[in-house]
Amino acid sequence: MGIYVKETIQFKRLTDIEKRFPTMEHLWFEVPGRNKHSKLLLGTVYRSESVMLYTDWLDTFESLLSDLSISWDGMLLITGDVNVDLLKTTKSSVRKYMDMLETFNLTQCVAKATRTTLHTKTLIDHIITNMPAQITHCDVLPCPLISDHDAPYACVNARVTRFVPRYKYIRDERDFDENNFLIDFETLPLSLVFSVDDPEVQVDILSSLIRECLDRHTPLRRTKVTRPP
Repeated sequence: MGIYVKETIQFKRLTDIEKRFPTMEHLWFEVPGRNKHSKLLLGTVYRSESVMLYTDWLDTFESLLSDLSISWDGMLLITGDVNVDLLKTTKSSVRKYMDMLETFNLTQCVAKATRTTLHTKTLIDHIITNMPAQITHCDVLPCPLISDHDAPYACVNARVTRFVPRYKYIRDERDFDENNFLIDFETLPLSLVFSVDDPEVQVDILSSLIRECLDRHTPLRRTKVTRPP
């Protein structure tokens, strides 16, 4: 397994990810961007039934994705021969795989068969990302003289979308006094909640009482947001 990287592209291999999941065959590289919003984590994965049973691999891959969803905040791109045929959408093993990707808000971009023989067509080589809007084009390049697999590829727009200033309402805590708030909160007429029998109306009354108390001590103010959160 390997990754070819153009000489002019800076990158750093992240062996710590590979060491945390040593039973999988995978490589990981970080490609820095202009800022933290444009950096890329590129991984390549290979799955073989002779190395690990599918159910064990799926559990490990899920743990890996869960780990990355917490530790990585940029663009994620995963490629490789996963040996899960996405043309067989009715198979339970395929559904579990796709459900797992959906759980982590990941999108598989390849739509054509990536391995074709005289009698079969399979889509087992995948390109997965957490930012499908940045994938401007994805296709499969036939290469029968090199391999029995064709080459899926994707064009990635690394340009960071300019943040458009917007307005939002936040609570003004500059004059907040915790003691006064607690005193006010303790005197709320919570008995009104039990004056009706409908649970939904009870919740509405309680929410209204709490919201009005918050408004008195931390009023909402319109604020201009000029940078992404």
